Amino acid sequence: MEKTLNEQASVFYNNGDYEKSAALSLQVLKHDAADYTALVNLGNIFYLQKKYGRALLYYNRARKRQPENPVALINLAMVGYDSGRFSKARIFLRQVLRKDFRNQTALILNGQINLAEGKYTAAVKSFKKALRAVPEDVWLHAYLGRALQKQCRFKKALDEMLRAVELSGGADVQHLDFAYGLYEIADEKGKNFVDSHLREWHQKYAENDIVQQTWNAFYPDKNFTVSKPEYIRTLFDVFAENFESCLHDLDYHAPELVAEKAAFFCHGDARKKWRILDAGCGTGLCGKYLAPLFENKEIFGVDLSAEMLRQAARKNLYRQLVNDDLLSYLSSMPRQFDLVVCADVLTYFGDLKRLFYGVEKVLCPGGIFIFTASKNTYDDGDWFAHLSGRFLHGEKYLRSLCAAQGFSILDFDEKVLRREGGKDVFGWVVTLRKN
Repeated sequence: MEKTLNEQASVFYNNGDYEKSAALSLQVLKHDAADYTALVNLGNIFYLQKKYGRALLYYNRARKRQPENPVALINLAMVGYDSGRFSKARIFLRQVLRKDFRNQTALILNGQINLAEGKYTAAVKSFKKALRAVPEDVWLHAYLGRALQKQCRFKKALDEMLRAVELSGGADVQHLDFAYGLYEIADEKGKNFVDSHLREWHQKYAENDIVQQTWNAFYPDKNFTVSKPEYIRTLFDVFAENFESCLHDLDYHAPELVAEKAAFFCHGDARKKWRILDAGCGTGLCGKYLAPLFENKEIFGVDLSAEMLRQAARKNLYRQLVNDDLLSYLSSMPRQFDLVVCADVLTYFGDLKRLFYGVEKVLCPGGIFIFTASKNTYDDGDWFAHLSGRFLHGEKYLRSLCAAQGFSILDFDEKVLRREGGKDVFGWVVTLRKN
């Protein structure tokens, strides 16, 4: 019976129904508390849910049942890696590699730990060892590229990242990884240094939205005034699951800064029924900070990425979440909102006229509009297309646009919005009132 239940649990696990999978594994353990397959399955489920304590509990029980089985040892190492306990992870990896020095999974994880610890030569060595066994592994080439980049072996790094794109058949996640590699290396060595790799990539995959966006960022023309919706959708669909952890690593503050301004400028009658639009709501980070500020509120969210909206829905903060292009949504909505917020959204628009017109249209008289914008420190233009694919704006342009679109400026506050490449990224938190 245990075998049948384990097989059923495996089917549910592979289909992403972890609740049913866990229930079946627990049934197995009622009959045999040391069933290895059920223990590992439960460990895997809790690992995916980032419940590392419970994952460790089941992985350790599995290890006691089969001390020499590498699966539980590698899983224990993965928990150690993801929770930042690198020394613990190494203990388990050494046990695996002593028995099988070619174990691909252990070598990859060992390389990732070395990369995280700044041991770049050791990381390259580990990834190369793994590649001998699986020379066509897409992610191994990507990991090796990152390690080589850290060693300042930039040409070889780009070779490996582009190889990952090709082996993946042009998968969006590899295009994004290569685009970010191009940007980081160009930021350090100049655009000319990466030009041959960029042109080869563009020639092969010119129809891809990520490739087009990156090409436009490196070689902008007068028609590059906004990011294509298809690019934005793909970007955030790919990163949705790990989006918030990535922002944590960037010391990202935009949602808190927006909420601070809302707390100060929207401090009227607490009994008022606030209707709030989180424009480009993403995973709901602004909603998380706005919800406690208003006793009576209705928060609406709109975003291009369905995957980001799935993350936002889990927070149970929004009355309604809509999957739509922001400009299209604003044009179709009646005048109904008391507050509109845009945290780190303007960075995907160069020309802001249509966006400001749309926000003005949906705001009630006297309504508040709070947004963040990254500062253009490169030239005196209205906006600047940065190598990262994001737009930076000039203060003069923003101030004149606010007035032209029917807003009064309540506050224009310069802040550090995040860190990137070890540098502070400056911008503004702007608070407007509709005239």
